[in-house]
Amino acid sequence: MEHINGQLNPQAVTLITAIREAGGTDNYVSRNTIAKVMGKSRLSASDSAVLDLLASLGFIDRGERKTNAPSGYKIVYRVTQEQLTHVESA
Repeated sequence: MEHINGQLNPQAVTLITAIREAGGTDNYVSRNTIAKVMGKSRLSASDSAVLDLLASLGFIDRGERKTNAPSGYKIVYRVTQEQLTHVESA
């Protein structure tokens, strides 16, 4: 992911904004919910990769919730107020 002059790339900012708009500052939200907020039917592989990278860098939180899906779980994300402050200063 491009991180130039201390700024996140537009895709990362769009994803973080979508998480926040989906209510992901108080609760975890699914990839499907994030996609819907972005006006998509589903996230692209690139979107998913950026979400996982943002989580590994500490910009967002990533979790798993049990479900009846074949995998047995779904991946969910949230961004805390502290993380939003960090993102806004990036």
